[in-house]
Amino acid sequence: MQSLKIGILGVGAIGSVVSLKLNPPHHKYYYNRSPKSEIVVEYEGNTYQENIVLSDSNESTKLDWLIICLKEYQFAGAAKALQNLIAPSTKVAVIRNGINLKEPILPYTTSENILECMIDCPTQLTEEKHYHQLRKAKITVAQNELSADFKKIFDLDKIEILQVEDFVTKNWEKLIESSALGAILCLSGESCWIFEDENVRMLFQKIVQEAVQVARAEGANLKESFIPEILEKVKSYPAAKESSMLIDRRMGRPIEINAKNGVIAALGKKHGIKTELNDLVTTLLQHTNQPRN
Repeated sequence: MQSLKIGILGVGAIGSVVSLKLNPPHHKYYYNRSPKSEIVVEYEGNTYQENIVLSDSNESTKLDWLIICLKEYQFAGAAKALQNLIAPSTKVAVIRNGINLKEPILPYTTSENILECMIDCPTQLTEEKHYHQLRKAKITVAQNELSADFKKIFDLDKIEILQVEDFVTKNWEKLIESSALGAILCLSGESCWIFEDENVRMLFQKIVQEAVQVARAEGANLKESFIPEILEKVKSYPAAKESSMLIDRRMGRPIEINAKNGVIAALGKKHGIKTELNDLVTTLLQHTNQPRN
């Protein structure tokens, strides 16, 4: 197996987990805005640890792959790093919430070099500042030559790389569920037990209905059964289940609102679709944990 130079930009929960799933022959370069000397992930009773040395994004390193694990609001501050790390031949994988993941990367490379990734890997920060991975990681990507190359760099016993023909629809399905769930939990400050209340489930349904209209206008092929199925699913959420938006709010971090309800609201305006509830959620949460003027 050829040894590739692979950069990981953003060594938080997702960056840490993903880096440990790469095949051993590859040389890894870690880039993070805050100091970090080790990665510790707990999974199925085992602890996986790797000592790391952060690389300088100002140094010239011809990366074969750059895996970007930043939140939506972190991209503006990463512009210089992206410019330095992405060479014309560098393949770029973007792993974050939201849709249209290529857009922030297009100033630095061509669309053909960018792979949009949707990850399913619930991970919690422990009291020891380790990451507790709750189930096997899965990354969903479009089925093409670039995603086939991406799949080859991983140990597939440790992670699932799922190639799908209709990535747009799959990504919208996740966005619709996570944005509606996140909005309600974040604003209420409660976990999923709150969906025992029929009125809360009705609110969830209305937020979802707005998003479905926008998704279809954007080309998502959502089935007619999508809304009834997601309403049944919400009833089965574990009572203690939380959302990343709620956890970010509780921990004093900014809410990734523009990658969720914010993008739904913005695209609704583009298509002339009313998204009053998503507008409301975006207005209420866009200043959460942000510095005051």
